[in-house]
Amino acid sequence: MNILIDLSYTIHDQMPVYPGDAGVSLSQTKFIDKDGYNAVSLRSGMHSGTHIDMPVHLSEENNTDSADLFPLDCFVGRGVLVDARSGDIDNSLSCIKFSENDIAVIFTAWDRLWGTEAYFKHPEMSVMSAELLINAGVKAVALDTPSPDLPPFYAHKLLSDNGIFIIENLTNLNELYSVTENGVKSFRFFAVPLKIRAEASLVRAFAEIAVNV
Repeated sequence: MNILIDLSYTIHDQMPVYPGDAGVSLSQTKFIDKDGYNAVSLRSGMHSGTHIDMPVHLSEENNTDSADLFPLDCFVGRGVLVDARSGDIDNSLSCIKFSENDIAVIFTAWDRLWGTEAYFKHPEMSVMSAELLINAGVKAVALDTPSPDLPPFYAHKLLSDNGIFIIENLTNLNELYSVTENGVKSFRFFAVPLKIRAEASLVRAFAEIAVNV
C-alpha cells in the first residue's frame, strides 16, 4: 500500500512571506448569487509558502532556464530524510550517504515557528555541506526552513550554480519522520512547479511511501 504525506503550506490571503517580499492576496472576485459562478483571484510572488527555486534564482552562471523549461523528472525522485532537529545541519548531512539524483529532505522541525519572526532566524548549512551535496550528485535539496542559509547566501548560491533545485518552506516532516522511523527507509518525493516562465514556483510538495500491511 502506498500512502501520501502532504508537505506543503496552505496558500491563503496575507500568509507569511519572506521579509521584504510582496504579500499574498487571495480574494473572491465572483459570487454565485450575483455572477452565476464563484471565482477567486491570487496575487503572489513565486517564493511564497512552499515553493521551488530554479537554479537561475541565485546562480551567477549562464543559466537562464525558467521553470517551464525543465522536464518533470527533475522534480521527482528518491527522497532521503536528514534528521537535523539538533539544529546542526552540517553534522546531520555528514552522516548520510547519498546516491546520484537523490533529493535531500532536511528535517529541522523549524516549521513550528512558521508565522513568527523567529522563523527567519533558522539553522543553516555551510558551504562545505553544499559541496558535499554537489559531490554526491543530488538533484534537489528540500528544507522546512525559508532557505538553506542566511544572507549573503553562499551555500544557496553554490547549490544554484551547480544546477541543484531548492525546495523551501516544507512542513509536516514530523509525520514523514514517524513513518520512516518505523522501518520505511525510502520514499518518493514530489515538488512539481507550475509550467511558468519564472525563476521559481509555488508547489504542492508531498512524499509517497510504500508501506507493508
